[in-house]
Amino acid sequence: ESKYKNPAEQISVSGPIRISIQDAPNARGCALALLSNRDYSIAGKTDISVSKTKTAYGLYALHRVNVLDELTMDFRDNTEAIGIRAASEADVKAANIQMSGGITQAVYLKNAAKVTVTDSLTTNASQALVGIDNSVADIQKDFVTLSQSEISAENDARIYINSTKKGLVQFSGNTR
Repeated sequence: ESKYKNPAEQISVSGPIRISIQDAPNARGCALALLSNRDYSIAGKTDISVSKTKTAYGLYALHRVNVLDELTMDFRDNTEAIGIRAASEADVKAANIQMSGGITQAVYLKNAAKVTVTDSLTTNASQALVGIDNSVADIQKDFVTLSQSEISAENDARIYINSTKKGLVQFSGNTR
């Protein structure tokens, strides 16, 4: 539930949404930068593609965001790429995050951020889940890594996989 009671303080976007950023080798490519002091709701299939940037972000949210449908991300040839970077709360129905080249992190959380994926997270990122400083990642059902990956929880971060016990887990890699 939104902490904002005034509808003007909430932003709803309906899709389908297609965002593509490419060929900015010295810049940050941020496909969905949700930075204003509002809560966000995104409905409809969302496809994001970011390639050939210095730092790539798929979904970067400073405040609460609710992604109601499938979120598909494709990152190629970036120096560094982060699929979901939340600073507050993010609820995502399903995310398929494919990454190649450079440092790749499917979900990155810090401080008291919380991401909940209700249906599935599929990724080939070298770091599937990174939690730092009291952050929480809750992958409620399916969690599939398509290549060797890492799950990292530091400084009291918590990561839950298949928390509903109704999903499929296919993980290959290491934990830290």
